[in-house]
Amino acid sequence: MTRRHRADFDFQTSSTGRTTLSVSHPGSPSSSFFRIAFRPSRLTPLSIPIRTSWLSTSLARACMAGYKPALVQPPLPAAEEGDDQGTGQRADALVRSEKAYRVEPTAAGWARAVVVEPFPEQDAVEGKDGLSARDWTGFGDGEGFPRFEVYGARLNLHVRQLEMGFPVPSVVEGWP
Repeated sequence: MTRRHRADFDFQTSSTGRTTLSVSHPGSPSSSFFRIAFRPSRLTPLSIPIRTSWLSTSLARACMAGYKPALVQPPLPAAEEGDDQGTGQRADALVRSEKAYRVEPTAAGWARAVVVEPFPEQDAVEGKDGLSARDWTGFGDGEGFPRFEVYGARLNLHVRQLEMGFPVPSVVEGWP
């Protein structure tokens, strides 16, 4: 069964420029299940403009070898009353669909290179910021979100002032 949950996103930026992102369930903001820290990279001290319309250039199409980025939403079952998994989300607010949909969002904004790090161990101690002592070496807590490692810690982007557009989606024909 597909589970859908809302989440609270908390961004904290320190005076050194390090930003910490914590993600938690709405009912328990002090118990995050995903944490990540990122700081500006020395490789690119300035932000650069980005936009998805660049993906339609001949160079981008050649690099992507026929791949067209899109979001696909598989069919979603109806939620049952009281099926909120402790998140406080109303079951009647969850949208049900019998078909799969595909959408190609548009986006434009500014980005800069950042170094991504797991939530620093010295900050993940009992009582500080309401956190319990957990192993944050893999970004997720291993319970509410799987642990994983990023491919390259120095090849990441922090996108700011992003404006996204979601056109009307199309039905995915022949979805299994």
